[in-house]
Amino acid sequence: MFLPFTRLSFVVGFTGPPDEARETGQGTAMITFIRTSSIAPGKVVEALTFAHQVAALVEKITGVKIGVTMPIGSGNPFRIAWVAMEADLGAFEATTAKVTSNSEYMKLVESSASYFLPGSAHDELWRSA
Repeated sequence: MFLPFTRLSFVVGFTGPPDEARETGQGTAMITFIRTSSIAPGKVVEALTFAHQVAALVEKITGVKIGVTMPIGSGNPFRIAWVAMEADLGAFEATTAKVTSNSEYMKLVESSASYFLPGSAHDELWRSA
């Protein structure tokens, strides 16, 4: 949806009650995209700054609300997740195309490579049940 498959991972998250999270402005969200990445040692501040910058830029480009989250109480605590919700796979693909063709987005993503551990990107697509 947002980032090309590079050394960093992305998750776009939505905060708020489940019913609110399903509303995308284009109907009910059926697809949730999550991208996670592990933060490089000593790069927490830089990674979080980037995470919020890229989430804001993706929302500006596409209108899709992006959430930035970190885990608490389980697993590696030095991870970032971005979560986004879309109406369907077609909308997800259209959003991905908008973002990956945007030069400002690509420059921002390229500038962040040192903030994340190589190979730690993990993407998931979930459907509403």
